[in-house]
Amino acid sequence: MGKVVRNIITIFCSILFFFVLCYNIIFFNIEHLSSKSVVLDYIDDMEVSEVLENINTMDVKDSIMLQKIKTMRDKIYTGASQINIPKQVVDEYLDLDMLNDKLKDIFIKVNDNVGQEHINNDIITTEEWENLLYNMIIELKYDENIHLDDNQQHLFLEFVKDASAPVIEELNNFNLDHIDNNGLIELFINVTVVKTIGILSMLFLLTIIIILQRKHGKWLLYVAVPLALATIILLLTVGLIGPMLKGLLQSGSQYILIEQQLSTLTHSLLYSGIAMLIVTIILFIIYIYHNKKQKA
Repeated sequence: MGKVVRNIITIFCSILFFFVLCYNIIFFNIEHLSSKSVVLDYIDDMEVSEVLENINTMDVKDSIMLQKIKTMRDKIYTGASQINIPKQVVDEYLDLDMLNDKLKDIFIKVNDNVGQEHINNDIITTEEWENLLYNMIIELKYDENIHLDDNQQHLFLEFVKDASAPVIEELNNFNLDHIDNNGLIELFINVTVVKTIGILSMLFLLTIIIILQRKHGKWLLYVAVPLALATIILLLTVGLIGPMLKGLLQSGSQYILIEQQLSTLTHSLLYSGIAMLIVTIILFIIYIYHNKKQKA
């Protein structure tokens, strides 16, 4: 194979390597957002009262679950006001750690159903939920800054039970009726195939570049250049587009629920960019050193 032909093929593979690299970076970072650990961290840090407030400002006509959550929120706060319980006290109740812990348990149960032949319908029973609500009232009772008499506690607990019952029912029905288990398995397989194709494509192109330009270490240059370009684009995206998107999301309260996910994605892309920058610098240093050694 002639030198000109080798160089043309190498340049073509180097360009493809750049696009495949960019694709892999974006795909892996976005897919990471839906990982179990990321979602659990999000649930752990969120305040339920704030989430409910944001849902209250959203257009929920296309989601039965969100409609019921919005109705639940209205009933809880309205019922509390009728028995002279301030909104701040309701917020304190909803933001108790034990509720977050239960929400994490619910997510884990739903997540564990993915890929199972039979779906467990007992996401959370009515008895479990009502026991949780009662224990939350007891914990709130020991807060020195909150003063509720026995009657207020009893009535508020009944308001919350009544308001949240349709949501719990919808959650269990959603698990039974709306989760297409075969579809989830197919989605998992498709994601795995896409990841495998992306990695193998990169390795294949890298191998071709090394084989064609193994003399004088020129393959280092053909790999370092697309890597450098991808790094620049990635860091510019994080530095310029990231804050711009965050500003747009903050301008609309209906988008605040995904603001934390955007922040997680931005940090993940930033770390990827830093890692790529380090690898790029190392490749250029090795190439320069190898080149000088050949000329000596």
